[in-house]
Amino acid sequence: VNITVNDSAGWSNTTLSHRTVTVDTVVPVPSYGQDTETNNTYVRRSSIVVNVSVSDTNRNFTNITLHNASGSPVRSNLTYDSCSASFYVNFTSLNNGVYFFNATVNDSAGNRNLTLLTRTVIVDTTVPVPSYGGGSDGNGTYVNRPFVLINITVTELNFNFTNITFNNASGNLNQTVRNVTNATTQIVNFSGLTDGVYFVNITVN
Repeated sequence: VNITVNDSAGWSNTTLSHRTVTVDTVVPVPSYGQDTETNNTYVRRSSIVVNVSVSDTNRNFTNITLHNASGSPVRSNLTYDSCSASFYVNFTSLNNGVYFFNATVNDSAGNRNLTLLTRTVIVDTTVPVPSYGGGSDGNGTYVNRPFVLINITVTELNFNFTNITFNNASGNLNQTVRNVTNATTQIVNFSGLTDGVYFVNITVN
């Protein structure tokens, strides 16, 4: 804006400072960029990566917030930057548990966008611990029956599955039983066995 004033005697004045006004009715558009944790995923480390890209000519600030399972903010990264269109945050030293993150973007005209989908990430740095339960045949034992009993208990908050693999010394028997339920205890009876040496291998996830 430029102002010039004149009076009846012909005096004019243009010394009033110029003013610039930018009209911006466009809401900034955020999106998740490369390396951002996918929604409803488990990570085996104590950190969560969020990378937000913003499409807007007059970017002002981007706020990326990490919440815990109860919804309380755990960490927040507020970045004022009109030049960069990408904002990378690595939330580190996190305890095991469920976390949520989202982003708010704002431009210089006050247009704000809160619509970027909140994502859920579960931090799990604990290795599951299997153990043989009551009734399981011990290592190196001899049995006078045609079956072997295996009872497995798994200590794990985010249990996924257990594989019990059973094979014999001659290599002509190889059976795998997978437990994909939420039960952390599994009992398997391998029956109809002939005389011989058998091996049991347990894998838990």
